[in-house]
Amino acid sequence: MVPKPTDIDLDLFASDIPRGQISKVFDFDSLRRWPEPESENLQAHDATDELLLDAAEVLGAFTHAPIDGPLKVVALNDNFGALALPIQQFADKGALPWRITSWNDSLSREQASNSNAEAFGLPSPIAAQPSLLEVLSGAVVILIQVPRSQSELRQFIQAIHSAAHPNALVLIGARLKYLTPSVNDILGEYFTALRASRARSKSRVIVARGKKPTSTAESAFPLHATAKELAGVPLQLASYGATFGGTNIDPGTRFFLETLPRMFSERASITNSIVDLGCGNGTISSYVPLKFKEFVGTMIATDSSRDAVAATAETAKLNGVDSRVDVIRDDAMSTFAPASQDLILLNPPFHVGNTVDPQIALKLFRASARVLTQGGELWCVWNSHLQYKRELNRIVGPTTEVARNRKFTVTRSVRRG
Repeated sequence: MVPKPTDIDLDLFASDIPRGQISKVFDFDSLRRWPEPESENLQAHDATDELLLDAAEVLGAFTHAPIDGPLKVVALNDNFGALALPIQQFADKGALPWRITSWNDSLSREQASNSNAEAFGLPSPIAAQPSLLEVLSGAVVILIQVPRSQSELRQFIQAIHSAAHPNALVLIGARLKYLTPSVNDILGEYFTALRASRARSKSRVIVARGKKPTSTAESAFPLHATAKELAGVPLQLASYGATFGGTNIDPGTRFFLETLPRMFSERASITNSIVDLGCGNGTISSYVPLKFKEFVGTMIATDSSRDAVAATAETAKLNGVDSRVDVIRDDAMSTFAPASQDLILLNPPFHVGNTVDPQIALKLFRASARVLTQGGELWCVWNSHLQYKRELNRIVGPTTEVARNRKFTVTRSVRRG
């Protein structure tokens, strides 16, 4: 039967959580991060993944299958499949009627999960449904790796409250430094009972249950901000939970856009399309057609983030330029033809989730070199301390400094032949 709040004893969290069967038999070390950058100091799982699985077992979460169908389990922010795949492997070996689904904002991490599933001989855990509400509909057990953005966590919790089973059990795990009081505050808005586990390997799990009837059922997302002026252009921004920058204009992007008049003045001809690589909340994609009337072409906005491309589309609609902005969810322009674009604009990230990883910028530089035509240009803004100019020279082509302030540098790289 479906678990009721009285069926699960949260006092079990009063003791240390032992290793469970699911995590004990799974070979976490065989998980890979590809197509994301890989190195010896970057793993495809962490102690929180294992603790979440063990905590769910201790509470008996997986033994309460509904009588009218399989147990529906959803893993949110499931990096590289480290939550869904161990559960799927255990269910397959025991011929258990469980249905496990993984949801991640990052396309590259979805691709990594698919690749790992294939390597383990397991079905893909990636959600086929296009919306978070559809994925969570009727879910009985939900495991969450706390995301970097608390806005994304709130988006998860709102969707769970709206769509999951009334007696759903929600387990939220993170490294101790990310379990701030505000995480409890968000959970407390939507659930009647919260209980934290003991710490293990610098990680902790919070279990939440009992939906509060007073919480609003309507999602706050997408968020809309009042119009902000950027170099004389009023711009209204939208965001979803995991959208970089939220509804704010990123300081690096603001500095970057102040240099773009020089880009248009120095070009002999205006290209028919401009790629906004890593489009975030769509600031650049909407600003360019609004600001530069000489540009009558199309902005091609692309990002690996599900919430970024959704926010960019919404931002374009709010600013009346949606007919000028094509939005593509893609990992580092992998679907773009070689030598197909004349101009790319980039404000590269230097972290993925909670992991600082400068390699992601180098991946985007390499992608730009592949996609640019000979003589095509990559205009890039980056934190000055990262000193990317040498790498841009090496990977893309001759690179000159266009502008610099105390924090940011803007460069122009010309694709060598």
